Amino acid sequence: MIDGSVSLPDDRTLAYAEWGDPRGEPVFLFHGSAGSRLFRPEEAVTRACGVRLITVDRPGFGRSDPLPGRTLLGWPEDVAGLAHELAIGSFGVVGYSSGGPHALACGAVLTQRVTALAVVGCPAPPDGMPGASERLDDANRILLDAIDGNPAGAIAAYGEQLAALVEDPTAVLDGPLPEPDRRLRDDPAILWMWRESLKESARQGVVGWAWEAAAVHRPWGFRLEDVRLPVSVWHGRRDTIVPVEHARYLADHLATCQLTVWPDAGHGGLVMHWREVLMAIRQPRADESRR
Repeated sequence: MIDGSVSLPDDRTLAYAEWGDPRGEPVFLFHGSAGSRLFRPEEAVTRACGVRLITVDRPGFGRSDPLPGRTLLGWPEDVAGLAHELAIGSFGVVGYSSGGPHALACGAVLTQRVTALAVVGCPAPPDGMPGASERLDDANRILLDAIDGNPAGAIAAYGEQLAALVEDPTAVLDGPLPEPDRRLRDDPAILWMWRESLKESARQGVVGWAWEAAAVHRPWGFRLEDVRLPVSVWHGRRDTIVPVEHARYLADHLATCQLTVWPDAGHGGLVMHWREVLMAIRQPRADESRR
């Protein structure tokens, strides 16, 4: 493991970690929310697949500096800056849960650098998915109603709503989960990884979560049709956090998409099927080398 950070052109710090094969094909993995650079599926699988995995704290998560008012379309610039510092020219991208919209933004903007793109358990755009606003919980509704006019007050109110989660972010693992996710939670190695990632996510309180929620739950600033790269969409049929209808919406609106629904998975499908996702994300490179 490499646990490092880079300084971006605007003097913000962006924290990252590296896993797997240091000489392997570079793949960026974007964590969910709550999550951090410490979220990574089984590293032995990453190494065996010949992947150099780079995980990144988004602004306000873990050790990355906050970026008030950030948008999804600002994230590709951060990723390009990190890739430059790591001397990486082209790379694959995997976005998990709320990391999925960030991965799609990279697919829309970094068209010459992203070689393969996958999203897992990814929500659909809120201005396209029917009933998205009705499914917001109280914390997110309060945040979105006030974030433009009174950001500090909105984030403070958001923090009050999530105070228990900030105090112990691992408590989400103790709640009701579908059976496939319970099985993952009962695996000591996976549980340890999830707990470390969640605790690191809350290092700076709710500031990262708040601006992320504002970015993901409002119009994204690009259309799914703007993502011209082929996208692999993966989803667990038993996902109770992001229902599978979101994956079907993505598949219907992305220009080129292959949808896979895992019947045996919940929201933790990426952890269960990590090898399958990695091999798919590497395949375009193998095809190019044969040509």
